[in-house]
Amino acid sequence: MARHKRSFYRAIPRPGDRHSGGWFAKPYSIVFTAVVLFLLILVIALFLGYRQFESTRHNALSADKTTANFLADLILAHNKATIGILQSYARRPLFIDAVKDKDLAEVHRHLSDLKKNAGIDLTFVTDTRGILWANFPLFPEGIGVDLSYRDWYKGVSSDWKPYTSTVFKLIVGDKPLAAALCVPIFDEEERVIGVLASSQRLGFIADAIKRVPFDPHTTVTVIDREGQLLYSNKVSYQETVTDYRFFPIAEEALRGGGTAG
Repeated sequence: MARHKRSFYRAIPRPGDRHSGGWFAKPYSIVFTAVVLFLLILVIALFLGYRQFESTRHNALSADKTTANFLADLILAHNKATIGILQSYARRPLFIDAVKDKDLAEVHRHLSDLKKNAGIDLTFVTDTRGILWANFPLFPEGIGVDLSYRDWYKGVSSDWKPYTSTVFKLIVGDKPLAAALCVPIFDEEERVIGVLASSQRLGFIADAIKRVPFDPHTTVTVIDREGQLLYSNKVSYQETVTDYRFFPIAEEALRGGGTAG
């Protein structure tokens, strides 16, 4: 009887006997749990990484926009200041008399004085037809050349108001690329008697732009109204007139929701 009792008790399952070690102790359950935890950690990491990326991108775009606006304001202020200086010289009675009399020595004296102003690079004077007859520094090879085909002459002579040109190649010196700012010269009776201009070589423009404290990794590109490079810190542009390859996209964006500076 005692032997049967012992057998009976052995036959009764004890708590935990059917699940020896628990569900987590089984190999497939361990692998499954590890995979789930890995995927959960991966999703969380991707989510946090995306949040960090978006935050960094937003901050970078905001910084770039601020820098771009600052640079645009700087260039606009520089051009306005240069136009103002040119106009102040074009209105001087002694300069007007020298232009009317084609007094080259006197005009050179004024141009030499004009060159001392910050923001003034090369200077020149043409008649109302666009014939160059005075420049400073002096480049004799330019005297007498008809420049009426130039964008700057067509712009200023269209309504005889100040004008800023697109990029072009100079005809003097080593013929660098430049952009011109020009103003008409009026006599005492408000008749146009010529054009006073300053050609700003692209190297001269670059020196001014480089004073802006850009992040070393920032790509900076400045273009004229025709989409030609005035400055770039990534692309070679000072040897030949270079079109900005993304200009059609930028132009479309400006037409769609912005204003050009």
